[in-house]
Amino acid sequence: MEARHGMSGVRIRLLLVLLALLAGVAAGSCRRYEHGNNHVINVKLTEYSMDVENAEEITPEAAVIEITNNGKEEHSFVLEGTDTIQRLEENIKPGETKTMKVKLEPASYNIYCPIDEHKIKGMAGVIKVVEPEADKKSASY
Repeated sequence: MEARHGMSGVRIRLLLVLLALLAGVAAGSCRRYEHGNNHVINVKLTEYSMDVENAEEITPEAAVIEITNNGKEEHSFVLEGTDTIQRLEENIKPGETKTMKVKLEPASYNIYCPIDEHKIKGMAGVIKVVEPEADKKSASY
């Protein structure tokens, strides 16, 4: 009898793990839906680096930049181009994610953390947006 009860406990735990995984997948799907057809660029901040995901093949369009602070300190985010500068209104606390909606034109955009000396410590990069060619799109980080 005890063996049976032990197995049902294992099954319940397994079911809970599966439900948690499905909830995570659903949350990711909702995020994509929330941003509609906008290109989503993910930026991960830590001390003192900035990793950019989905920055390849960026063409002129509206985009959403999702900035996540995976570090232990507060950070912020600035996107600076020839004719534009956008900064998050509030710093990002550790573990938080904030979004910034931008209209990207063909240009190079400097991205960086403006807090203290984070930029010169390595929290900086460049996003390049290019006009699409007839048979080729390209961008780089």
